[in-house]
Amino acid sequence: MKRFFIPKDILRECVIDVPKETCHRIFRVLRMSPGDKVVFFDGSGREKLVQLKEVGRNSVVVDVIKEALVWNEPVTRIILCQSVTKGKKLDWVFQKGTEIGVSEFIPMTSKRSIPSVKPNGDKSQGVRWEKIVTEATEQSGRSSVPIIHTIANFEEVCKTAATRGIGIIAWEKADNYDFKAVELRLGLKSDIYLLIGPEGGFDHQEVEFARNLGLIPFSLGKRILRAETAGLIAASVIFYQRNDFDI
Repeated sequence: MKRFFIPKDILRECVIDVPKETCHRIFRVLRMSPGDKVVFFDGSGREKLVQLKEVGRNSVVVDVIKEALVWNEPVTRIILCQSVTKGKKLDWVFQKGTEIGVSEFIPMTSKRSIPSVKPNGDKSQGVRWEKIVTEATEQSGRSSVPIIHTIANFEEVCKTAATRGIGIIAWEKADNYDFKAVELRLGLKSDIYLLIGPEGGFDHQEVEFARNLGLIPFSLGKRILRAETAGLIAASVIFYQRNDFDI
């Protein structure tokens, strides 16, 4: 069943004023008809099963069938701190990271980063990213839309990780190849900052800076993964080891 994100202030009303963009998707893109059922959710756990009553280009009228509180979020909150990459690879990281359960994303600049995004932010870029994670949330059945922070530098991210949770940093030269051992060191911390380097990885000075702040270097083994792949695999391993996939 199709799911659509609707802002809280709209969904809480008895008569739902469906946003024009959602109307467009229902009418033009999906070509849905009166009688079809969809789910509206607001990101806080509230969902409403509705039936389409009238479907038009600029307006959609619905009847609410039932309302429920549903929370399909992992207990572990992973904040994926991804070094910026070439092209639109970040788009892919945000989409797939949302699908597997990442709670927040921090695009990050580091020494070997190849700037492909504007450090001070780009309104159209931010809008595109928000659309990507919103649609991925709808598709994957999640209850909450992940947050995408503004771009930060490596040092800022390390300091944030050291004070607000626990941080782990991917480094192919890490002494400890056993990711399970790193997981044990995380203890019961629910907020995990996962730092992933650019193509070429972090340099030794960056890793030492992070280590001195208490971040834990780790390796995903002997094979070298692409920058856009490493974070998704590491996040998946953490979720799996903590039974956050419910499988």
